[in-house]
Amino acid sequence: MRFFEMKQRLELTLKENEELRKMVIETQKENQELQKKLNEQEKNFKKSDNFTKIVSDNLKNTGNTAELKERLDEYIAEIEKCISQLSN
Repeated sequence: MRFFEMKQRLELTLKENEELRKMVIETQKENQELQKKLNEQEKNFKKSDNFTKIVSDNLKNTGNTAELKERLDEYIAEIEKCISQLSN
């Protein structure tokens, strides 16, 4: 009987080990996906930071808010054109 119990324990342990290996692989994949998302968000943040710098530089150069609004509208229109071209 002891041998039979030990064999069952071994089989159970092997199954558990395999399940844990699968969980590790899944966790690694999730971590890779999260890292990709984090890298993308960092890139987007840097882009938004650059946009903020452009706006603040333009604020210094223009005393008139109407002129600033016009420039921002031009930037937005240009960005939309770029997005449109990239989408095609």
